[in-house]
Amino acid sequence: MRKENKILVTDCGSIVEIVVIFDDDKNPYIYSYIDGDHFYRFEENEKFFDNKEQAEEYVRENIIPFDKNKVKEYLTKRYEVNSISEMEDILPDSIIKECTHRFLHICDLGWIQCALLRNALKGIFSINAITFRKEEVAYIKHGEDDWVEITLKDGTKVKPRNEDENLIICWCFGGNPSGVYYTNIKKPVETEEN
Repeated sequence: MRKENKILVTDCGSIVEIVVIFDDDKNPYIYSYIDGDHFYRFEENEKFFDNKEQAEEYVRENIIPFDKNKVKEYLTKRYEVNSISEMEDILPDSIIKECTHRFLHICDLGWIQCALLRNALKGIFSINAITFRKEEVAYIKHGEDDWVEITLKDGTKVKPRNEDENLIICWCFGGNPSGVYYTNIKKPVETEEN
């Protein structure tokens, strides 16, 4: 294995210096930021280059193609619209991809989700018609597709009935960084709700 200093271009066009460790077959294996202690595997859309000039040229040509007229149109339209999705016709696909679907704004929530979140912020959860306080939770088991099962201190098991309830639990208690999960805990099959 050997290591070399390279320049990384992320999928959103950020340019940073990294140290790349190559395997015995001379393929990039992992990388870390300069003076960093953590190592990362390359993501599908990340590219690395020998120097900053090559990286900047790649960004200019592939990620952020510059068009004066579209920049003017963007600045004009920015004051007229509220969402980046309303500017899909003038922004590069890479920016639309980076800024949509990944972030959820409180205004994007429906009234049911807002009620769930408002109560959760007070430490009160209403999951699958069972209301309990945060202090009553003994532990949470993580299943497939980030689905959870809550066990209360009195032994009651609570499973979210939809993605909104599941997401609230994950937001408030954190996700599953362990990389393992219970195979018997799965998202419920969609049924007609009463």
